[in-house]
Amino acid sequence: MLRSLREPPTLSAAWNEDYEQKAAEWFELFLDLMMVAVCSDIARKLNENLDGGGLAHFVALFCLYFSSWQLYTHYNSRFNENSLLHYVLLFGLLCGFGGMVLSSEPGTIFATGLLITRLAIAGMNINTFLLVPAARDYLTTELSMIAVDVVALALCLLLPGTTLIPAYVVLLAVAFVVRPVVTLTRSQTTDSVLRIAINIDHYSDRNGCMVLVVLGEAVLKSILNLEQSGKGATTQFYSTMVLSLMVIFALAIFYFGAQPPRSLHAMRRAVWAGLLFTYVHYVLLAALLSFGVGVTVLANNVKKDVPAHNGTDVWLIFGSISTSMAAILCLRVLHFGGRSIKVTDPKIVKQLKMLWWAFTFSSPVLPLLCGGVMLVMFPKRVDSLVLLAIAFGSLSLQLFGEATVVHYLSIHGQRHVCSGTDECVPETPHEQSFLASDSAG
Repeated sequence: MLRSLREPPTLSAAWNEDYEQKAAEWFELFLDLMMVAVCSDIARKLNENLDGGGLAHFVALFCLYFSSWQLYTHYNSRFNENSLLHYVLLFGLLCGFGGMVLSSEPGTIFATGLLITRLAIAGMNINTFLLVPAARDYLTTELSMIAVDVVALALCLLLPGTTLIPAYVVLLAVAFVVRPVVTLTRSQTTDSVLRIAINIDHYSDRNGCMVLVVLGEAVLKSILNLEQSGKGATTQFYSTMVLSLMVIFALAIFYFGAQPPRSLHAMRRAVWAGLLFTYVHYVLLAALLSFGVGVTVLANNVKKDVPAHNGTDVWLIFGSISTSMAAILCLRVLHFGGRSIKVTDPKIVKQLKMLWWAFTFSSPVLPLLCGGVMLVMFPKRVDSLVLLAIAFGSLSLQLFGEATVVHYLSIHGQRHVCSGTDECVPETPHEQSFLASDSAG
């Protein structure tokens, strides 16, 4: 609750304690509402330019938006802050996102909004730096990287005749090159006392919220487009929407169905695993958002009485599903890889776990096979309902197979794919050493 104008933030997690779970704050959910507008905006841009240039533009914009969201999420997963000053800075962050969305294109207004987001996050970190001495070592590094972003944006905005592309390149380089290198270096050279633990449960939940935001955008956009057209919905449109919902729900089951306990989380396992967990979500969310664009394309064509779709639509749908499943596969490997099959497991349990991994590793391949077979069978045009039905069929086949394996694992006393010890505490000293330090400090 609001307690004062300004007060020292508290730490959300601790290195050597079983800290409490942290629920998403109301203002984080408010930020998620802003991200709905963000997803709608960049999805619209991809929908208007379904080519290589449009895809590159889509990826760059998404990374700029999501890296800003990640900066605040990392801050709030480390610190508890409810003062009025924090809310004022958060409002600045929301205004920055709003300016980026309203600008429509990555021009001066977009860059100004991006600069405002960095200044707002810098203000939060500076306030914590002044009030929490224990966090100063970590925040010095964090503020240095944010300062690079601020300087790059400010120079490109203020210097006459300068384009904004160099600033965007700098921001992406900091997010995808400098930050992981610095994090890995600090993990090797800095004592854990000087690093700030991240609340794993909170951070994982926040990424899950973004997955739901991205999945929900497709349905919302299609319904809004139908209402704006002034036409009533046909049976084929309803069928298209139901099938797309079934695919979206199946993707959500795959993502949320294998969420590990804290002791098994990738961010608890190693620094590199925690970093990959973060960056795999860039790929996953971008792929899910592009699938939403595919659903919007199908819905719009059905609305316009266009009965069938070409190869671009097929690969947009199946390529997005395949990329999403590949990202989910990577997350499962980060969580469970190398420690799910125990030497003490009975033979039948080992076989079931190997079968589960077989389903998992085949999940990105099956959608591509389905897309290829469809184009061979229908070389010119593919009906929209057939396309979505096959997409859902491929996912439901994998889902049913995994569920069957897990069902038989439970019959043999296995609570999940990594059961075998109490709460699956890693057996090797190498893995146990990481339980004393979360990964993204």
